[in-house]
Amino acid sequence: MSNKVLQVVEKIVGPLTKENAVQWLQCMVVAGLAALTIRHFLFEPFKIPSGSMIPTLQVGDKILVNKFILGSRIPFTYKKFLIPRRPARGDIVVFRSATGERKDLVKRVAGLPGERIKISDDGHVLVNGEPVTSPPFIANNTYYNHETYGSYGTIREVTVPEDSYFVLGDNSKHSRDSRTWGFLPMSHIKGKVICVWWPLWKARKVR
Repeated sequence: MSNKVLQVVEKIVGPLTKENAVQWLQCMVVAGLAALTIRHFLFEPFKIPSGSMIPTLQVGDKILVNKFILGSRIPFTYKKFLIPRRPARGDIVVFRSATGERKDLVKRVAGLPGERIKISDDGHVLVNGEPVTSPPFIANNTYYNHETYGSYGTIREVTVPEDSYFVLGDNSKHSRDSRTWGFLPMSHIKGKVICVWWPLWKARKVR
């Protein structure tokens, strides 16, 4: 290493001594732990892999997920703690597949624990026998009831179990969701989508 390069390195990191190297190592360890803490408990980026959420989310969109607001998970488990609030109808959530596959999915919450859910012949989501009027996207979107609502046999009204949710893709005709595989346990939910951050020209808050 030339003297000029050494001078540049020392100007950036300080004297090339053992003590200084230890200090830099400590800084990197602390920074790494801080990044892992933020990613696991607070915020995490994800990339949209399919068109099941079109037009809200496009294939390749990079999104930011708030993992704290719907409850942080104890590392390496599905157990949650510190749950500021539960998912609300209309929330777009990222979750670990409820079918046993080791992959993350993104859908919109349509049915809450204890509610009776059905998709009418004209494509409206019915909650306890009444059409959903809010939020606007669910109220105005057309959903298809050609699936079997998970393992519940022929299409019919179903009741969402406690601590579980009924989720649907915005692009209903091209989405595998609760109509196909059933209810989403709260423990599988990683967080709420808050924005698209990439591409920059498409950056926006997600609703």
